[in-house]
Amino acid sequence: MKYIKKGQNSNNHKIQFIAAEATKNQKFSASLNLFTPNQSNFIRYSVAYLLLWSIIILSISEPIYGNPFTDFSSTVSLLKQKEGEQNFTDLEAIAKQSLNNPKFSNEQKAELYGRLAIAYDRQNKYIEAERALTEGLKLPDCSDQRRSTLYALQAFTYLEQSKYGEAEIAIAEGLKLPCCSDESKASLYSQRAITYINQHKHREAEIAIVEGLRLPECPEYARTNLRAILYNKILPAIDYSNSSSTTSKASIDLSTTFSLLKQMQKDQNYAGMESFANVCLNNQNISNDQKVLLYITLAEAFYKQSKFPEAEKAITEGLKTPAPDVLKAQLYRSLALICICQSYTCKDKHFEAENAITEGLKLSGCSNDTRAELYYLRALSYVNQDKYVECEKAVAEGLILPDCPNFTKGKLYYVQSVVYNNQGKYLEAKKAIAELQKLSTLVKELEFLLEK
Repeated sequence: MKYIKKGQNSNNHKIQFIAAEATKNQKFSASLNLFTPNQSNFIRYSVAYLLLWSIIILSISEPIYGNPFTDFSSTVSLLKQKEGEQNFTDLEAIAKQSLNNPKFSNEQKAELYGRLAIAYDRQNKYIEAERALTEGLKLPDCSDQRRSTLYALQAFTYLEQSKYGEAEIAIAEGLKLPCCSDESKASLYSQRAITYINQHKHREAEIAIVEGLRLPECPEYARTNLRAILYNKILPAIDYSNSSSTTSKASIDLSTTFSLLKQMQKDQNYAGMESFANVCLNNQNISNDQKVLLYITLAEAFYKQSKFPEAEKAITEGLKTPAPDVLKAQLYRSLALICICQSYTCKDKHFEAENAITEGLKLSGCSNDTRAELYYLRALSYVNQDKYVECEKAVAEGLILPDCPNFTKGKLYYVQSVVYNNQGKYLEAKKAIAELQKLSTLVKELEFLLEK
C-alpha cells in the first residue's frame, strides 16, 4: 500500500474537513467515533487519518479559558481554532510566537512544538517539521506522555516522506518510554504496522498489531482501529500459497498466527477465523502438527457459526493427517461436541458422538485434560438421553483423573447435579453443587447445551 500524498485523493479533503470541524467545535471526544469499523477505509489508512489521530491525542481534556498569549490554555485554544480553520500559516506564526513566552513550562512548550510541526507538515515543510519535533524532544522535564506524542508526530512526518527507517526509530523510542499510556502505545503500534505495510513486510505488521492488542488498558476505539488494520490490510495481503512470497518460504509463525486466531475468537469474529485458517492451510510448508491445529481451529469457527457439516468435514480432513495422539484426541473431542450439538434434531448423532469419544479415549497419548473433556462430553450425551446410570459412571471416571482441569471438573459436577436432581436425589445434587461452587467455575457453555 503506497502512502497517499496530499492532493492525490479527494478523500483526504474529506478527512481534513472532519478534523477541522472536530477541532473548531472542540468536540474531540466525539471525534473518536471516527475510529469504528463502520467508517470508510480512507479514514483509517490515509496520512490525514494519522494526523487526525495525533491532533486528537494532543487535544483531549484540555480546558479553554483566559486570553490568548497570556496563559497557556488560551494559546492552545487559539491554536486549535487555526487548526480547525486549516489556517496553517497563522498556526505556524502563533506557535512560533508562543514559544518565546518565558512563563510557559517545558511541558507546555513541547506541546507547542508538536503543533508547530503539524503546521509545517500541512504546508509540506517537512524539514522544518522534523526540526521542530527534535527541539521539542530535547526539552528536559517533559512527561513521557507528551514525549510519546512528539515521537508519534515525528514518525508520521517520516512516513509522509517514505523514510521508513527513521519512522521505525521514532516509534521504537516512543515505545521505550516507561510512563507512556497504552493509548499512545496503541497509536505507535498502529504507525509501526502501517510502516511495515508500506514496505510489504506484512508478517512484521502482524506482530505490531498483536503487540498493540495485548495492551491491557488500550481504549476500545484504539483496539477497533488496530483490528481494522489487521483484518482489512494485513491478513488479505499475506499469500501463503504463493511460492515467491517470503512469508511462504518458512513455516508459519505459530505464536503470531494463533495469537491472531485467538484474538478473532475473543472478538467473536468467526468468519475471520474461518477465512484466515483456510488461508494458512494453503501453505505447503506447514508441518502436519500445524495443519491439525488449524483444522481444529477451522472446525471451531464453523461450529460457532452453526455450520456443522462443514465443521465435520474439517475434522475429517484433520483425522486424515498424520499427527500424534495428543492432537488426534483433540480432533475426536471436537467431533464429539459437533455431533452432540446436532443430536437435538438428529438422534443418530448420539451414536456418532459416542464413537468419536470411544476412539479418543483409546489413544494412549491422549492427555488427561482432553480425556476429562471426553468423559464430560460422554456424560452430557447420556444426560440428554436420560441415561442417568451411564452418565454417573462417565462423571466419576472424569473426576478421578489426575490433573483434571478445574474448568472441566466444574462441568462434570454440573452434569452430576442435573442427573441427581432429575432422579430426585436432592441431597446428592446439593453436594455436587457445593463442589462446583468451590471451584468458582463458569459453565455457560454447558448451560447453553443443556437448555437446547
